[in-house]
Amino acid sequence: MTNLRTTFISSLQQLARSDDRIVLIVGDLGYSVIEEFQQAFPDRFINAGIAEQNMMGFAAGLASQGYKPYVYSIANFPTFRSAEQYRNDVDYHNLPVRVVAVGAGVSYGSAGYSHHAVQDFALMRTFPNTSIVAPRDNLELERFMLNDNHGSPVYIRIGKAEASGANKSREWDFRGKGFSVLTNGRSSRAIVFSGALGDLPFNLGKKLDNGHSNFDQVSVYQWKHSEDQELKELLASYEEIFTLEDHLGPGGFGSFILELTNTLEEKPRIRRYYLSEKIIGAVGSESHLLDNFLVLEK
Repeated sequence: MTNLRTTFISSLQQLARSDDRIVLIVGDLGYSVIEEFQQAFPDRFINAGIAEQNMMGFAAGLASQGYKPYVYSIANFPTFRSAEQYRNDVDYHNLPVRVVAVGAGVSYGSAGYSHHAVQDFALMRTFPNTSIVAPRDNLELERFMLNDNHGSPVYIRIGKAEASGANKSREWDFRGKGFSVLTNGRSSRAIVFSGALGDLPFNLGKKLDNGHSNFDQVSVYQWKHSEDQELKELLASYEEIFTLEDHLGPGGFGSFILELTNTLEEKPRIRRYYLSEKIIGAVGSESHLLDNFLVLEK
């Protein structure tokens, strides 16, 4: 089964065939995924080693000279470990660096807290020039990659969860700058989420509706601060919204939705599902951690 990482690499190769400015930089990881690009474009593949701060500065230097670098690493390494270099070298100069973070949320759950990306939204959305892309599935990732015309930095957050059954086979309606909707008609309630959460949004809807799931689902896969008027108008059409994310509550996706709807005259009731702070220190599979540590705010 094609996963988000292989979709990223195949899309990047497609772009690289027609644009010789594209460069892939990795931090000595990604093997079994990145080899196709490495073999096809050996002069545009760079292994920077386990030196993420240098890697980010190098990417900024390339971007300042007209290249389009993609920095690929496990989520916490190009964000928290490289935060100063990203802030001063990339975002401050508004350079078109793409940070591709694998292992979103608790995808690497068995590796423990060092690999839990549960505060990355909160960090990356504070950078004024950076947009966030967190695709639900391969279609959303490919749609962004092949239509990416941003001249600014982008944080691309890739998870591992795969939707299955009815939720995966349904037709999603792509709308606006970066969101898609699975509607049940004229529902006044919605599950709004960002990222590869598998069947969690669908199952949450069933849980909240006694097994029926008469909720619209809204996947927001591209977002930045509070600029998206089309998304704001969609959210304004609902009376009740539940946000869902594999991230801690403060500063995350639910916080973004609260900020986005804050200026609406008639605000929907918004309640947030997010990871409990008790997840810090927990170890286990992604499904185990999500099943046991997602909480509804009080």
